[in-house]
Amino acid sequence: MKLAGFERLVLWIGCVVSAAICLTLTYQDRVAAATVAGGLTAILLVFLYLPLMDSFEVFGLKAKLRERLAEAEELMRLLRQSAMTTSKLSLHQLAYANRMASMSWDVKKQFVKEVEETLAPHQVPSHELIAMKEPLLRFLTRDLLAIAFQIVSTRVARRRQALDAEIAQIFPGAIDPNDERFIALNERRAALVEPVDRLGDLLLTPELKQPRKIMFDMLEHSGLPDEDKQSMGRFLDEVSALGEEIWSTHNLTNGALKYLNEYPEYNGWQRRYEIVFGERP
Repeated sequence: MKLAGFERLVLWIGCVVSAAICLTLTYQDRVAAATVAGGLTAILLVFLYLPLMDSFEVFGLKAKLRERLAEAEELMRLLRQSAMTTSKLSLHQLAYANRMASMSWDVKKQFVKEVEETLAPHQVPSHELIAMKEPLLRFLTRDLLAIAFQIVSTRVARRRQALDAEIAQIFPGAIDPNDERFIALNERRAALVEPVDRLGDLLLTPELKQPRKIMFDMLEHSGLPDEDKQSMGRFLDEVSALGEEIWSTHNLTNGALKYLNEYPEYNGWQRRYEIVFGERP
């Protein structure tokens, strides 16, 4: 509140007069009366300088209150954003409960983005954010590897069936176990090893972060002929690069998500098998 010019003049005159009276009474050794006059002078000075104090934000108090209010509003915004993300995730989980279905990786990536945006103002250390996302990265890698495991497993089974058919054709009746042809075919069949699905066991191990090693070790121990290994090698190179990108960036990468959308785990591997080997599984 600002004082008008006339009001300020009156206050200044009153202040000067009361100060003069205070000095006069003090000189006359009239302490009680001088105290009253001094108090009146102080009151008049307060009225004079109150507008000036207000312009200085009452010594910063008003500015501090405004700063605290802004912080409270930002905190409410962050809480609201966090509550919305948590609620959306809970509703999605409720929707998929007791159903033979799961949330798509695209939806999961959107949730990760919202969580990261919620945490960004809090300056969460990068290593803690990576640790939060690691379970998702592990399951994403597992889904990539599952396609390769299914294709190799199916190829081993088809090669075994082909050898069984060849043995049945050569030996329509009783089989002589000492026949060199049977021994050779049986050895080839025994060399074919269907890969054990270790993905569940690998989920919590550091080994999962090395998808290339996992897949090429699986291919090497499968016993598949060289032509099959060559065809599978190109495919495994592609998937390995996608898996390595996940762990080098610590993100749900667009390449991995695009691949899983194109070849979903439960039936998409069949189309990929046909692309790799040029025949239907």
